[in-house]
Amino acid sequence: MNIVDIIEKRDCGELRVNFSPNWNYPITTLLSGFGLFPNEQNLIEVEIDMAREIVEAILWRDLAHSGEIMPREEAKKYSEYLIYSVAPAESTFYTNAEWHKYHGTSSFGLSPFTGSTFDGGILCVGKNSAMCIWVEDED
Repeated sequence: MNIVDIIEKRDCGELRVNFSPNWNYPITTLLSGFGLFPNEQNLIEVEIDMAREIVEAILWRDLAHSGEIMPREEAKKYSEYLIYSVAPAESTFYTNAEWHKYHGTSSFGLSPFTGSTFDGGILCVGKNSAMCIWVEDED
């Protein structure tokens, strides 16, 4: 399994998986470096297991119409790999919405970090590096 396989498998919208050094950069600098709006005040800190659930949700179904992109078990496997194996050690995890609840509700609020209709993901900030797993979908 590798990151390119995951990006190719999510054949809907745009999935980015980016890495950056982190020499005590402000979060706004990391966000901008990953091509996201520097809206630090709109980030929600989450625990590692919640981060994994959110990545599963954004890989499993598209954000615009909730159509299945890949089987849920496959999305879970990919999310485990990204969060538990690839994310920088001792990361703090951030997101822009409770994506793990998205596909089961009719009303949902999010803070956009791109110009796309729907976007969301996880920002992983470690001591010496950072990783961004972010999806953009259009209606």
